[in-house]
Order: sequence, then C-alpha cells, then structure tokens
Amino acid sequence: MPTLEPPVTWLMPVKNGMPYLTATLESIAAQTYKNHAILARDDGSNDATLDELRRWIPSRIPGQV
Repeated sequence: MPTLEPPVTWLMPVKNGMPYLTATLESIAAQTYKNHAILARDDGSNDATLDELRRWIPSRIPGQV
C-alpha cells in the first residue's frame, strides 16, 4: 500500500521582499516533498515583489497569489 503524503500549505505574507524573494521561491520549488501549495499575500509592495510572485505561482509552484 503506498504511503500518502498529507498536503502542506506554505503561507507567505510578504511586503517588499526583493531581492530575497527569488531565493525563497527557488528553495520552495526545490523541495522533494511534492504534495504542497503556497498561498502568498502581497501587502502593498512597491518593488517587484508582486511580479516575482506571479512569475512563480502557479506556473512553477502550485498555489495562488
């Protein structure tokens, strides 16, 4: 019988997360545990945070912004 992996949801509140956001998203995408998704909330960033989140989610990491 296969082992079921329970789902994991990453919660990410972020404001002006650049330039560190890219490394964070790369790390999440590289996880070997695959039954996961991310819920990211941008709190009014005035840098490229929202654009970077949309580049990764949901195309590379399942979830929503």
